[in-house]
Amino acid sequence: MNKLYLGNTAIVDLSGYYDKAAIDASFGEVDSQLDSMTDTIGDLDASLSALVTKVATDYYTKSHIDASVAALEQEISSMTGIDIVAVDVLPEPPSAENLRKIYLVPAAEPKTKNAKEEYICIDKGEGASPRYAWELIGTTDIDLTNYYTKAEVDAKLDASVSAIWTEIATLAKKSAVDASIGVLDASVSALEAEVKIFGDTTITHLVSCTSTAYESLTKDASTLYVVLD
Repeated sequence: MNKLYLGNTAIVDLSGYYDKAAIDASFGEVDSQLDSMTDTIGDLDASLSALVTKVATDYYTKSHIDASVAALEQEISSMTGIDIVAVDVLPEPPSAENLRKIYLVPAAEPKTKNAKEEYICIDKGEGASPRYAWELIGTTDIDLTNYYTKAEVDAKLDASVSAIWTEIATLAKKSAVDASIGVLDASVSALEAEVKIFGDTTITHLVSCTSTAYESLTKDASTLYVVLD
């Protein structure tokens, strides 16, 4: 009810007022939303704090990275300009002038020709006596004990090729002998076949002649005729 009339006369007009129950319900809803927003803000604060902690723990700051890069550049700069010097003997005693150099000295017991030992001069720091000293860092010598020289490889290859050719020649000779034996076997077989034809006949004469002469001869059963054409 917003208005109350007595006949045509309005005696109560509530159109400019809000219902108290509705107002209370609205304020209750607002309070609930504010509580929810407060919880959300609390969660956001916790997440933000965790993120800040993670960044501080797992990530480097720009200033830290810049400092690291600068230190690395300085270290690389200090490593450049190393000279390699070939000498017969190391200069004694070592001094600061020998720093930042690699000295190549002929090896005492070289395994290969012109083998060198590699030395650097190290600085032990102030207070050390002596402060500077030589340190062997490597050698250009290569152990070729388990390697064949070119001459050794060539000799082994020549021996292998020679043995292969000898084997091939042996096999070829054997094949030729086998073929000859085969021909001989065939001849013997043919001869045996011919002999079987005569059976128990005794051959008393052997005559060689041409086919024309053979045709004109009076044949003797105990004579073996060899026709030559």
